[in-house]
Formats: sequence, structure tokens, C-alpha cells
Amino acid sequence: MNDADEPVTTKATAGPVTIDAEQAPWQGVDPRLASIRRIGWALWLAPCALVAMIIGWIIGQVLVWWSLALAIIVLMIWQLIATGRRVRAIGYRLDDGSVWIKHGLLFRRVSVIPYVRIQYVDVNRGPLERAVGLASISINTAAAALSGRLNGLTADQANNLRDWLTDPSHILGTSARAAAAMPTTDIQ
Repeated sequence: MNDADEPVTTKATAGPVTIDAEQAPWQGVDPRLASIRRIGWALWLAPCALVAMIIGWIIGQVLVWWSLALAIIVLMIWQLIATGRRVRAIGYRLDDGSVWIKHGLLFRRVSVIPYVRIQYVDVNRGPLERAVGLASISINTAAAALSGRLNGLTADQANNLRDWLTDPSHILGTSARAAAAMPTTDIQ
């Protein structure tokens, strides 16, 4: 079992409701996302290395600028290798009251977004994503810290997930539990 496949053992308690992250299985994203990210890194770093080599050739400081170009190429190779592991670490799961999104290898992050807090869900498809049939969704709430983004879904998955997250019929049962668990403050 590698780092990306380790189960997240998060427990959150909100009033009388306890949510266990082990209840439902994590869904991974499409592995083609790694290819898109690798292409993005190559399109960004390869011209930087080329410019460094050309500047070194023009101003006569070949050793300094070619060393910079070599460092950029090493960074590009590292990104090409590490991207696959980063993509395997991305996942999501749906439970009866919220959507969970996880990502990160070194700094792992798990976001829990209650269905009752979701205001709208966007489906985004950039040119590289369209070329391979992928999409991303943005889950937006009133609080920016509670919003989330999930990359690497197939277009059908993204549309179905958007429709499911914005359908009020499955949220009605959770809103009473969420309202009961929400802390209240008295404003005087």
C-alpha cells in the first residue's frame, strides 16, 4: 500500500452527530489527469530552460545559464515522475450528509463540505481536459474556506456529480440533522 492509498482516519464531531471517514470508500480520479498535468509542466518548464540556454549563449556566460537550464530540466523530470503519485492521492467520497475531498502527498488535506452548505457547483473543462474527455468541478459555498475543487473526473462523472450535489431531494433528510448539530450563538 503506497502513501496515496492509505486510508484517512479522520473523525469529526459536531454536537450529537459523529462522522467517520471510513464509512464509504474513496473514489479516485481518472489517471489521464496525470498526463494533462505532465503536459502542463513541460509546456511551462521547457521554454524556461530553452530561454536560459539562449541567454547564456548570447551573453557569453554559458556555464552559469546552462547550469540554470540543467536545474530547470531536473525540476521538470522530478515533476514528471511525482505527478502520477499526486494524482493517485486525489479522491472524493459522498456520505449521507457531506462530500469529502482529499489531495496531497506531503501535506495532505481533507475537505468536508456539508450538502446543506453548497450553493452552486461549476463544471469546468479546459482545452487539455476537453482533448482527453475530462472535467473539473468546483463546489462553492458562502464561506470560501468551505469550498472545494475536484479535478480529473470524466465529463459524465462531473455532470452527474454536479446534478446529484445540486438536487435538493437527497439533502432534505440531512438538513434537519445538520441544523440540529449546528452550534448556535446568542447575539446581544
